[in-house]
Amino acid sequence: MSGLGTVYSIGGCVAFEVARRLGEASDGHLDHFWRRPTIALMSNPVSRFRFDLHKLPAEFVNYFVNDAAGAHRTEIENLPAGSSVVIDVTRDIFTGIIEIEPEAFVMNPLDGLGIVAGLTTDSMTPEILAGALKTEPRIIAPLSDTETFLTLWKAAIDKKIELLSKKFENILLLEIYFTHKKASFERSSPFTSDDAAIRNSILSSMYEHLRDNSKINIISIEKDHMLTGRHVAWGGPFYTHFIDETYALFCDAATEVLTQGKQTDRSFLTNTAIDRAKKYEDARHALKNMEERYREARRALEISENKNFETKDMLQKLENETTKRIESLVEALSKTIPQSEFDQQVNIITEREAELEQYKAIAIEQANQLGQAHARIAEYSKNQEKLGADIIAAQAPLLARISKSTARRTYTLRRKLGLTPRL
Repeated sequence: MSGLGTVYSIGGCVAFEVARRLGEASDGHLDHFWRRPTIALMSNPVSRFRFDLHKLPAEFVNYFVNDAAGAHRTEIENLPAGSSVVIDVTRDIFTGIIEIEPEAFVMNPLDGLGIVAGLTTDSMTPEILAGALKTEPRIIAPLSDTETFLTLWKAAIDKKIELLSKKFENILLLEIYFTHKKASFERSSPFTSDDAAIRNSILSSMYEHLRDNSKINIISIEKDHMLTGRHVAWGGPFYTHFIDETYALFCDAATEVLTQGKQTDRSFLTNTAIDRAKKYEDARHALKNMEERYREARRALEISENKNFETKDMLQKLENETTKRIESLVEALSKTIPQSEFDQQVNIITEREAELEQYKAIAIEQANQLGQAHARIAEYSKNQEKLGADIIAAQAPLLARISKSTARRTYTLRRKLGLTPRL
């Protein structure tokens, strides 16, 4: 498709999907720039960073810095000249903006929960945001501040189109509205939101502002053809997540505009319809195989249930036979030994066991007493030995003096008797 050449895209899911398909049919979809709210994209960069970035989620800091410094616009300014760019304004209607200093705006992180990386209900709250900015920011929301929002947006979108017109031959603006139903014949298919009608009204005002701008091509399809589905890309049913045929209609409308009506074969829709038919046939084939596997599984289950019934029957028979055998043994035992004698023997054994327990208790008590007696005897012997030693130790000096006195008296007596020679 020579009319498109290389394709870039700026915006949300629809811009990406349409540009990707157009690029596949021409010289390629070169790049996509996600989530660039127009007012923030075209506003003045912040004069200086005085924010506490540590309070922001780490994954979001890079986006915030680029947004505040005007780096997102610089990315687009530095793009090589190309043939076509596809844009949408869904990000503008989804996310509000905050003014961090006069005429310097960034995307409101509180509107990016679950959309922008790092922003969750735990990582981003009004308190966290105020702490990071060191002040309560001025918040401008499309729904609650519609007049102020539209004034700022109209000025910003005019600047954006002027910038893009210097880079690209063709600017394709997709006229997207919130879908209100799923692609289904079911009566329960409506897919609505309390604020969908309000957002669509604001979107209409935004498109009307651009309707007479000669530098862009507004690509439109029937609103009733904007349908979501159970298995659409980007997370399933949503107000701006469309079925493949919707994207194909946008592609065919873009092609017709760019070729000035020369290409009217609706090739994108035709190819998508054929692909859908192939998927339908594959699904029917898979369903048929699943039905056959279900029938096989059902037959296997019935066989298993029959075998299970046979097993239960065998177990019941075995239980009955076992019960009969036990009853027969009891009956035979009662015939061999009279019941009264059997009971008497049981009583004797019980009494003997009781006596044995008593004897064991007595033996244990006697053993304990014997052990205590041995301990007392050992203690007495020990005390006696100590007493004897103490007595000997106490009498030793007296015995020594008696022995010495006796020796002197013996010596004197011997001298008197002349038994000891004089020297």
